[in-house]
Amino acid sequence: TWAFPGGRIEGDETPEQAAARETLDETGYYIKPIKKISERDHPQFDFHLIYIACDLDITKVKPAIEVHEIEKSRWVEPSQLKDFFETDLDAGVAKYLGL
Repeated sequence: TWAFPGGRIEGDETPEQAAARETLDETGYYIKPIKKISERDHPQFDFHLIYIACDLDITKVKPAIEVHEIEKSRWVEPSQLKDFFETDLDAGVAKYLGL
């Protein structure tokens, strides 16, 4: 199953700080959060989703050998995202990406 990096907000973190921490933990990529683009309740489970637009810092990447939370990652064109999600792609994310 493909998904955006994510997880719980810890302590006094902002959603943007949590997005940066979870992305690094799950992918090895350092990101700079830009802005919140959407949020909603999960359609199947009891939790709230917040989507954050980010820039990737290509000058810093953790070696993949240190990342243990994923099997693989893949960059795709925004137009291909719907091919990778088993559930619906968030409408706010789709709008932000021009889909």
